[in-house]
Amino acid sequence: MDCMRHRMTRMTHKGDTLPGQFKDKHYVSVTSCFATGLDNTFTHQTDATLVAIDKAMTAAGVHKITELVLPHTWGMASLPLAKVNQAHQLGEKLGAFKKKDDETVKRYFLLFGMIAVMALATMGIQLLLPGIATNFWWRYVSFVVIFFVLLACLLHYATFMRHKRR
Repeated sequence: MDCMRHRMTRMTHKGDTLPGQFKDKHYVSVTSCFATGLDNTFTHQTDATLVAIDKAMTAAGVHKITELVLPHTWGMASLPLAKVNQAHQLGEKLGAFKKKDDETVKRYFLLFGMIAVMALATMGIQLLLPGIATNFWWRYVSFVVIFFVLLACLLHYATFMRHKRR
């Protein structure tokens, strides 16, 4: 990405990076990976590469539509038919791509659902732990700690790990 920096971004006289000529364009990242999809799900080997691509494109003011990843390419001589079909379907959709509307209400409902599920899971875990129900403060502290851990794990997965990298 460094070799394209001068085409994708521009610099001010103070050295600040600003979006260049591709500002407000859209892109699809197409990458490959030697690891299998299952292996990549647990080890996240391609995350650093895809995050680097996303950071460079964000600096250029370019918006990602989706990503197309071909895993398990070690020794592969030709593209699998399923990936070729997926690429064709994606190509057909790109011509009709519409800019996303503001999905604030949808995000609020999703966040409410995640919090409701995490609260229910926390209460279930509290029932499994003996001795917590003895007084109010133990119940409160255990609820806060369990809820925070579960919600942090869920939000980490939902924001960083949920990619189409299989």
